[in-house]
This record gives sequence, C-alpha cells and structure tokens, in this order.
Amino acid sequence: DAEPIGLTYSDVASLVRDLRHLGGVNAHVERRRSLTGKHRWQGFVDRYKPLARDNGRIRATFELVYGVAWARGAADGARESLRVSFEA
Repeated sequence: DAEPIGLTYSDVASLVRDLRHLGGVNAHVERRRSLTGKHRWQGFVDRYKPLARDNGRIRATFELVYGVAWARGAADGARESLRVSFEA
C-alpha cells in the first residue's frame, strides 16, 4: 500500500531540512563533493520560486509506502514478527 502525503513549506530551506531528516541525500557517484556556496544555493532557491503557490508556499508530496510480508511459521504453526525501522 502507498499513501501520498502533501506538505507545504514557507521556504526552500525548510523543505531541504525535512528532506535531510528523512534521509534524502544525493547518492550519485559523480555528485559534487564540495560545500554549496552562497551563489549556488541562491541559484537553487531562485529555481524553486516559480514552483511556489499563490500564497508563496512550496508544495512537496511524499509517498508513504507500507509493506507486509508473510512466511510460514515454525512446525507448530507459531508466527514470528519483525519490525523494520527506516529511521536514520
């Protein structure tokens, strides 16, 4: 199952902060390794401005994915459960 969650942010920094807390990183092998300078960051922010809504807020949609798996239990029919956490 999956559930879309829509959130709005007052600014790009708030959106990026939430993405980082969710574990969102650039995993590309050839990604830039240096720090993001003021000019590069401002260019990033400027490119987001056209995406803002009429009220100036930036909308982001996240997809919450649920998964359930079943396996045959022990010979006596006992079931075991396992909880998997995706926390950083």
